[in-house]
Amino acid sequence: MVQSAKRHRDAAARHEAVAATHDEAARLWEAQGGDARAALHRDAAMHARAGAALELRWAELIESDGREGGSDRAAVEGLEADIEAREIDLEMREAELGAREQRATRREVTADRRESRADQRDRGADAREEAADRREELADVREGTAAARETERVERLREQEDRVRAHNDREQAAIEREMAAAEDELGLDE
Repeated sequence: MVQSAKRHRDAAARHEAVAATHDEAARLWEAQGGDARAALHRDAAMHARAGAALELRWAELIESDGREGGSDRAAVEGLEADIEAREIDLEMREAELGAREQRATRREVTADRRESRADQRDRGADAREEAADRREELADVREGTAAARETERVERLREQEDRVRAHNDREQAAIEREMAAAEDELGLDE
């Protein structure tokens, strides 16, 4: 844009030089009595000055567009700064949301583990209830026969195995509770 305004200013200078040449020629023809030619040179000089004025107007218009464009550029830069600030804000919110999502996921995993332990306890209670039902059935069947005694002995072995398994399950549940409590403490610290 600056080059375009300079070209118009250079053209205006050329028009002024042409007008000066026509003025000089008009004086020479006037001195020699060539009034018609002198009038033509004066008209040509006037036309050249009008061209110079037109070229100067173009240059000024282009230069004022450049100045206004500068304010437009400042407005665009201001908009870009606003957009960048909004992008940074959005990135910060996304990071915060990601952190919240991680905490929520950890809480869900902890809740799933607790639910799993509760299910294990329920299965253990169901197994104990079944063992009690079998004992009751055995008590009904008990008539002192060898087969009944053998069945009773096998059942006692099963009950003993169930008790050992229940004991192991309780120990495992206690370990898992301690792990969950430690995870909860770590999750709360974050």
